Amino acid sequence: MPDGSTGVIDDNRQCVSTGGPKPGDSCSIDGKAGTLDENLVCQIPDDTDYGGYGDPLTALSGREIKDYLARMLDIEGVDAYSNFATEGSLSGQEQGAQAERSRLIVRDLFYRYLGREPDDEGLKYYAEELAKTGRRGVAGERALRDIADEIMGSEEGQNYAAGIRDGAITPPDRTKPDYNLTYTDIDKWMAGESGSQPMELDTTPDEDGYLSAANYRDIDEFLHRRRDLLYGVNVLMGSKKSVSASDLNDLIASQPTRYGGQMVYNPETGRLYEGVSSDMSQSEQDAFYENLEELRDKGHMPQGIDPALYTQVERERGAGLMGGTTGTTFIRVGNEQYFVDPSDNSVVSYTVRDIEYDKKPSFAGGGTVPLRTPVGNAEVVAGGIANVPTEFSASMPTEQEFNMIKDAILGRIDNADAVVDMFVKKYGPEMFQQLRNMLLRSSQPQAQTEGMIRGNGSGMDDEVPGMIGDQQPVAVSPGEFIVPADVVSGLGDGSSDAGAKELDRMMDRVRMDRNGTTKQAPSIDARKAMPI
Repeated sequence: MPDGSTGVIDDNRQCVSTGGPKPGDSCSIDGKAGTLDENLVCQIPDDTDYGGYGDPLTALSGREIKDYLARMLDIEGVDAYSNFATEGSLSGQEQGAQAERSRLIVRDLFYRYLGREPDDEGLKYYAEELAKTGRRGVAGERALRDIADEIMGSEEGQNYAAGIRDGAITPPDRTKPDYNLTYTDIDKWMAGESGSQPMELDTTPDEDGYLSAANYRDIDEFLHRRRDLLYGVNVLMGSKKSVSASDLNDLIASQPTRYGGQMVYNPETGRLYEGVSSDMSQSEQDAFYENLEELRDKGHMPQGIDPALYTQVERERGAGLMGGTTGTTFIRVGNEQYFVDPSDNSVVSYTVRDIEYDKKPSFAGGGTVPLRTPVGNAEVVAGGIANVPTEFSASMPTEQEFNMIKDAILGRIDNADAVVDMFVKKYGPEMFQQLRNMLLRSSQPQAQTEGMIRGNGSGMDDEVPGMIGDQQPVAVSPGEFIVPADVVSGLGDGSSDAGAKELDRMMDRVRMDRNGTTKQAPSIDARKAMPI
């Protein structure tokens, strides 16, 4: 054999070793065990203790990247009502779980390559990037590798690695984060598992037996699935009752309505809406129809009326609106909340009670602007959108504050921008965005609340129907972009007017650079422009 070991000639006249060392054989150097590599060189594994975060002197391996992403994406058991397997879409809880794991991964990388807890800004930046791209297969793997390489290759990372090599730095032991995790068992995560778990809920009612609908997950699935319709109220445990269609119609007949009609429940369609009935006098019916026509004359579309009373144009523009063209499936009468079960159009009710928060809203002096809200008239500090100096007072929104921001979002009041600005200043853009999405989707279940509009037609056709709040129909074009109110306000340093002007200036610059004019380019006849 070339290496001096003994061997024999096989049938192909090749010398085959019959003994001696070969790759994979055990070996040792200075008493440390190792194995022979393919070049028959004894390789001693690195037994340095790096504190459990991994070797700070080497990049993430492909196996480590795949393992991290598999654990991040594992959402099994997070949401009891998950539709991911059937529809391929993630619920808010499942998205929250993946975002939570992305932060844990970034934290691991900071400790591995920098030896420290990540700063808030760095953690947020890298975790959002990973959560956004981690579900994209190879793109997700590339994103995680890039994040790790960027942290490792930073000046701080290089200095840390040098300290490790010189023995001047001792890697820290692995620790648990000092913040609470909602969807991840941290002990299982640190043991190399995903640690997926559902949100822990407190199912203990208050002294009167009331509990938030959000905590009914393991008690009443039907109610829990409708928790977004029960903001600001608690539900009496054990109060669920069946209600006949006739009893419900008797209950809702006397309820106040928008246009002077009467609330009606149709058990055949399972929908509630405002219409006319034989209990109404002819003059009352005439007044109802006149109110509808007056509204239409102003360019508005009636909401929540008898579906048979909509015009064909209104049906097309308002398709999919809850309480718009098809009626609704829920209504509150006094302290009873009624829901229609769409599986069989049966009706159930729950006893509810408004939440009384610790503080009431108050506003600083300096002049006020009246606002109309569902709970009566309210006032906010005057001064215009740009320089409203006050904030909402409570640590979390009161019922009145919620109703005010609700009316502002749905376009029901004047001076809506002032209310939005104050709300964002007090509670931040994240809470505003959550409320905005919830309210718009309660009015329009399929509402797109931000981002690029998708739909049929060209970018100038105005063929995608929509609503401004729940008050006025609007048509937009595919390719147009919805900018949320808090972003507009942010562009204007707290002023929605100033932010809108910034966006106007941006549009002017883009059109000037592209078309040589600030006006929108006219549409073309594609049939004439295309080659024959």
